[in-house]
Amino acid sequence: KIPISSRSFKIKVLNVLGAGDAFMSGFLRGWLREKSLEICALYGNACGALVVTRHGCSSSSPSFEEIDYFINNFDNIQDLAHHPKMNLMHLRTELGPPRKKRMFVIALDEQIPFEIFCEKNGVSFDQISVFKEEVFKGLKDTLKLIKNIDLAILIDLKYGNNILLNSDSTLFTIGVTTEESDPFQLDWRTDESLYQKILVRPSTWIVKVVCNYDLESNSMDKKKLLEKLSKLNGICISLKRKLMIELTIPKNTKNYLSSESINNQNSNSKKLRNAISEIYKAGINPFLWGIVTPKNEEDNKKLSDTLNQFDQEVGIIFQGETISIEHIEHFFKLTNNSIYNCGFKVGSNLFWEYWGKFIHGKIEKSEISKKITKKSQKLINIYIKK
Repeated sequence: KIPISSRSFKIKVLNVLGAGDAFMSGFLRGWLREKSLEICALYGNACGALVVTRHGCSSSSPSFEEIDYFINNFDNIQDLAHHPKMNLMHLRTELGPPRKKRMFVIALDEQIPFEIFCEKNGVSFDQISVFKEEVFKGLKDTLKLIKNIDLAILIDLKYGNNILLNSDSTLFTIGVTTEESDPFQLDWRTDESLYQKILVRPSTWIVKVVCNYDLESNSMDKKKLLEKLSKLNGICISLKRKLMIELTIPKNTKNYLSSESINNQNSNSKKLRNAISEIYKAGINPFLWGIVTPKNEEDNKKLSDTLNQFDQEVGIIFQGETISIEHIEHFFKLTNNSIYNCGFKVGSNLFWEYWGKFIHGKIEKSEISKKITKKSQKLINIYIKK
């Protein structure tokens, strides 16, 4: 008998549970594809090495993409098993690819616009929760009428807590904001409290953060922002959560009001792409991006080219809250041409009309859900066809 020789991998063992099963799964991966015994053993060694560096057993098992990357980069990257790239790859292994389905997303997580409206009209903030709950009822009725749609709802804890307590995660994909008040501040008290907040939420909930990224801010401010995003990214990887970064570019940057900037329709889209690049270069890899809908096919392609450089698996939820319902069909078509398309988001353009009428006493509370059902059904049917 001729002995089989294959390289081994010197790693720091965290947990031996599942080592043998992992070796066998790697070995069989090669065997079933008629690889040489040396290659089969190489796959087995790599698979076993990765599993014993992680907590758990079956949940720690790597994909072949992980094994292949581990083998090819083990000698070049120190502590590769715990490298951010490996962590991200394994997160995708466990959670599945971001673009496995396209969602129709309803943004109910706005706080400040509702509060400002209440203050101007002398109305209690309690009405915000009442209205959001009626919108949610309308969306539940919509799902009874339209079966072939993945509907997601983004909600805040401040005014949407009752919705979260009574939501059925089998009907909706749920996304919850990390910010408690101003979505542009990323104001978290401590890392521990943020970790705990996310830990106690259902693992299926998307963790959403709004990132107001000013390319022209000073290096110190930008560094602080990226550090906060990086910590949140690390928590989501550690807890196996889907992180959605909703990226916005502030309008108060230099020359924003200049005629040159206003006339250049590509200015903001270029800033957006540059912001994405800087965030990726800081080692931050969201599961989903929330990005304003491109103006044209050229911007759409340039956005895809940027993502191609950093993460070819990430998904985009295209933001369409500011687009009038009358003109939204064109943008459904445009975004569907993107290979990164993971969904389309509407919000105030769906319900703000009814919010104003409700506060001014022009419609009853009981009418809100019916109007939302009718309008959302029409909108989703157009989306499905495109």
